[in-house]
Amino acid sequence: MGHRASYVIVRGGEPRIYGAQFGALTVARDLFAGPGGAIPFIESLTPRDQMHTRVWCEGGAFVDEDTRTLLLFADDGDGDLIRCLPLRRAFLLLLAERWPGWTVEWAHQGVEDFEARLGMPPGRDYDPPGPVTEREVERARASIGMSSYPGGWPFDRTANEPLPCGCDEAVDTFITVLGEDGGARDLIANEIPTRLLRVGPRLLEWLDAAHPAPPTMELHVRGCMLVDPRRREIESWEAEPLSDHELSRLAVHWPGSRLTRQTGGLIHQLERSGRDGAAARVPESRMAELLRSLLEDRASGYGMDAVLANRVAEIAARPDVVEVAAAAQPHDHAAPDPTGERTRGWLATLLGKIFR
Repeated sequence: MGHRASYVIVRGGEPRIYGAQFGALTVARDLFAGPGGAIPFIESLTPRDQMHTRVWCEGGAFVDEDTRTLLLFADDGDGDLIRCLPLRRAFLLLLAERWPGWTVEWAHQGVEDFEARLGMPPGRDYDPPGPVTEREVERARASIGMSSYPGGWPFDRTANEPLPCGCDEAVDTFITVLGEDGGARDLIANEIPTRLLRVGPRLLEWLDAAHPAPPTMELHVRGCMLVDPRRREIESWEAEPLSDHELSRLAVHWPGSRLTRQTGGLIHQLERSGRDGAAARVPESRMAELLRSLLEDRASGYGMDAVLANRVAEIAARPDVVEVAAAAQPHDHAAPDPTGERTRGWLATLLGKIFR
């Protein structure tokens, strides 16, 4: 078994492929070393003739030194980096600071993004398309209006309170159906978009009969679907890799309709339906908490405390920064100041500089 990862380094137009049996869980932290540390690390791995297929590849990095482009996808072990789009967005901003002068992007199609950059035809390792089973139909139908959250849906989700569950438990798909008058109706389903799309147009009938869902934050969402019946268009986002080839296979079940993929998640969907996407954003304090938890992971043995302390020290040296403490243990809570208030945490300060 394992958590297989595939890596590609392109240098002088020549790609070299490497693999790691257990690398997928540490791709994100390995890349955080920057090009000076990450590239030699990748080159120390086992050379391979080809990449793992999408079924087996759970993470990886495509490092193009010619164009200074870094493409990655990774499972951090808890699944938060895969499933939690706002956490991923914040991590990529921080990772880009470690790769100055490089374009850093998430591989939304997983290893199929790597294959496309190498000119490989899509569809490797896909089973022949089969008919939709009654079990698939029943699961999709029953999922409409359902939630997996403890206590059911809705629950108290005010922006400044802790979540009732970890973001790895957020499995719902947030669906927006556009009306003839331009209005928008929101619903939820306890199935990912690809499983819902498998059942074809009968899905629209179930959505018409379902109870509307209240607004939510993007931290709770693992999938999105924007349905425009009038234009016969469906736009999807899924936390797990969702490839154009897979969408083309799903389109067979939707004759006369157009299926597309988006990468902005719930915020993008709200804006596409004429609403304010900012209402779904996660507070920076919560993102700082999640990002610190992702990176510090002292049990991993990667010494992230020292790496991040150096990064904070670099930022502190900038003339426009008054003071950012870079202690030996930067994750420790700061002592109260004379007024009794705790100073802003180092990572919250760093995020403030990034998000500003």
